[in-house]
Amino acid sequence: MPGRVSAFGMLAVSCAAACGGSGGTGSGESCVSSTECRGGICLDGRCVFADGGGESGGDGIDFGGCDPAVCREECTAAGFGSGYCGERGCRCSRDADGGDVEAPEVAPGTEICGDGLDNDGDGEVDEGCSCAPGDRKACYDGDPAHAGVGICAMGSQICEEEGEFGTWGPCTGAAPPAVEVCGNGLDEDCDGSADEGCACRPGETRPCYTGPAGTERRGICAAGSQACEATPGGAGWGPCTGQVLPQPDVCDGRDNDCDGVTDNLCACEPGAVRPCYDGPAGTRGRGDCYDGNQACVLEPGGLVSAWGSCIGWRGPQPDVCDGRDNDCDGVTDNLCACEPGAVRPCYDGPAGTRGRGDCYDGSQACVLEPGGLVSAWGSCIGWRGPQPEVCDGRDNDCDGSTDPLCICTPGATRLCYSGPPGTAGIGVCRNGTQSCVSDGVSSNWGPCIGQVLPGPETCGDRLDNDCDGLTDEGCDCTSIPAGRPPSVTCPPNVTTRALTTVTLTASAIDDCRIDRYRWEVVAAPAGSGAVPASPTSISTAFTPDLVGEYRLRFTATDNEGLSASCEVRVTATGQGLRIELFWDIPGDVDLHLLHPTATAWFTSPGDCYYANTGPSWDAPGAADDPRLDIDDIPGNGPENINIDIPVTGNVYRVGVHHYRSDGCRTATVRIYCGDISIVPVATYTRTVCANSGGDARDFWRVADVRWNGGTSCTPTPLGTVISTGVAYTSR
Repeated sequence: MPGRVSAFGMLAVSCAAACGGSGGTGSGESCVSSTECRGGICLDGRCVFADGGGESGGDGIDFGGCDPAVCREECTAAGFGSGYCGERGCRCSRDADGGDVEAPEVAPGTEICGDGLDNDGDGEVDEGCSCAPGDRKACYDGDPAHAGVGICAMGSQICEEEGEFGTWGPCTGAAPPAVEVCGNGLDEDCDGSADEGCACRPGETRPCYTGPAGTERRGICAAGSQACEATPGGAGWGPCTGQVLPQPDVCDGRDNDCDGVTDNLCACEPGAVRPCYDGPAGTRGRGDCYDGNQACVLEPGGLVSAWGSCIGWRGPQPDVCDGRDNDCDGVTDNLCACEPGAVRPCYDGPAGTRGRGDCYDGSQACVLEPGGLVSAWGSCIGWRGPQPEVCDGRDNDCDGSTDPLCICTPGATRLCYSGPPGTAGIGVCRNGTQSCVSDGVSSNWGPCIGQVLPGPETCGDRLDNDCDGLTDEGCDCTSIPAGRPPSVTCPPNVTTRALTTVTLTASAIDDCRIDRYRWEVVAAPAGSGAVPASPTSISTAFTPDLVGEYRLRFTATDNEGLSASCEVRVTATGQGLRIELFWDIPGDVDLHLLHPTATAWFTSPGDCYYANTGPSWDAPGAADDPRLDIDDIPGNGPENINIDIPVTGNVYRVGVHHYRSDGCRTATVRIYCGDISIVPVATYTRTVCANSGGDARDFWRVADVRWNGGTSCTPTPLGTVISTGVAYTSR
């Protein structure tokens, strides 16, 4: 290996390896280290002693010219303590015989490897001088107690040259402890035991079952399996998967709770069906009696099953005359005087009142007597006999006299005016209204409310205050040029419901004065009789009596006779189901609407007509009830019946009766559905008649109307007429 020239002028040889033997050598003999040269140093493979004589003596060694650093290094390497430079050159602190030689203090300097001294005064000796390049030694980085145990093994380090002295390189080839691996028989963690903490070998499987003892492989219960799973430092059995454990017993033909018994509390198989009969003994399978079915059902919880109720069976029924043994007694239609369900007209009122005034027939049906073996005509229902006379424009007591003590019909209203004749409707003067009031036996008209009477003429207001047909008469208009007509403005168009009054107010301006106003209906739905309430005033009330469009014209005429006009449109809609009736010539024709459950006309509450104008039908409240708003007796209509919110699915029947007047009339019926449309869903026209005696009066079954919900209905025409005297009460 490379060497260096020492202060001795010789090659100092490194003695990194231990020298064998304990006896030492003499001067000039071969050596590996200075320890073999007892009292000398090993230079160039030969022992050299102090003073170069090859034998010990003196109190030190004088090598001539002295370098303090080299002196200290060489003395230390030779085992002579620390070296220093004296008068005779380099001196060692220990002589060849091993005696100590006091060394003078030396100031800190560069660390000298191998002298065993802290040359640089940092508290460490020979730091950085670890080995001779090329040397090799065993090494182990971990806990020395593990080295050589299990898989743990020593490594080695090689001294690598770095500067003047070598440095030990990394420890290579050492095997440190590792995580124990189960099943290979090795001690990976080097603790002296192999495969500790391993309950099983990873990857192997075994059957498993965690249910109660005695349930495995019984009923639905079955074992699962579990696999050995590796864990850090060990292995263990994983979860048991795929096993089937006991469940609550349910009626399904299986032993769910694995107790060896199937469906413990189940009387039958759920879902099974069998024939059954709950009728009296001796009637099963006789006549109209037949079996039903009952199903096996689970009780709440699913643990118990039992046979359910018997449904669909038919037992004995009341016997009716239909050619069948309804009561299942072996005899068919024992004693039947009439056909059950047949209906005929009847009347139980006093003689001489039938068909007179408000008195009319009822109907009676053929019914079975108790026991179901005998049929007979039942009670007369729906007939109307004499009632106490009230002020309603009818002959209530059927004596041929109508309202003998009644001046008017209670609740009716009429226009009234107490001013001078010919002034109502002229200028500002207008009618009022008065209502008919009654004490039940008699009636009379009440006070006139809302009328405007003539007053003094007021110049300049352009009104006819004294209602003489002239405006501002007596007022000076001579300065105003002639020949200019009035300027008029009509109110905006309005939409309302039929029979709902609207107020129409126009305006008229003239250069002098307005003498006359006029309102008139110039277009209206066929059958309408609606007119302005105040036709000669600038403002009027108007009540449309039928669904459709009306056009009203307003005209103003000034003092020069010049006129100007404008028009306003009033649109009247229906509401819900609305039935309208009118006819061609004056007379008394009546409108009827029959409830789906009613069995005859002229009955209460099933028929809405003049004697039953607002019956209560179906649900509470008036929304689904019909009302007859107008009953026009002496004229040619109109009449109407309205249901604001009909019942979805109900089928209502429309009828028209030619009541009193002789001769024939052409009647028209219009049907509206919904609250917006002014176009009828159906229009029907037919001639109905009455003879001179009044006992043969046509009843026209017009149509059935099914209410579909929302604003939709479906009419089905019937078109049949009954003309058999008073026997027209049957539906």
